[in-house]
Amino acid sequence: MGQQFIDLEDGPAEASGDEARAGDPGRGEYPPPSEEGVGVNQQAQKSGGAPCGAHKLVKFFTEDYFKEIEQKLATDPKWLQDTKGVKTTILLGVTDQASYFLLRVEEGVSSISKVDSGTTAEFAFEGLYEVWTKIARGEVDLQSAVLKGMLKFRGSITKILFYKDRFLRIAEIIRSVPLEV
Repeated sequence: MGQQFIDLEDGPAEASGDEARAGDPGRGEYPPPSEEGVGVNQQAQKSGGAPCGAHKLVKFFTEDYFKEIEQKLATDPKWLQDTKGVKTTILLGVTDQASYFLLRVEEGVSSISKVDSGTTAEFAFEGLYEVWTKIARGEVDLQSAVLKGMLKFRGSITKILFYKDRFLRIAEIIRSVPLEV
């Protein structure tokens, strides 16, 4: 079965046969989380994000996905408060797909852009697509992924400890975006 994009704003699509039995739209599980090619971020509701069905699914680790993250950062009171007086850059990379994005933060203003793998940043988090999807789904947290060697980290350990709460907030926001993996 190939990847599917489901527009949850318009409700579940009509289905027949095996597809109709795959999920129960009355319980908000259509398509079910285990269906191949479709992974709805169930952590959205737990982390204060939009409930399932409120947004279209966004293909994970794409420009559209990071536009969503950028918009959420721009309107998140905690993020805005915590990044006043901060100027930093954070490279987020999927090594097995050569997909890299740079988060720039300056005085509470954040922007995210697609970049090359060799882009210089104050901090870098790089790992396999599978690891990033586990972080986005809330199956593993960012700090554990780094400590367990699932994500490679580059940057100042001292400074990362100072910014710890800010990085954890980014991970919470990542988990709040409904996604298609």
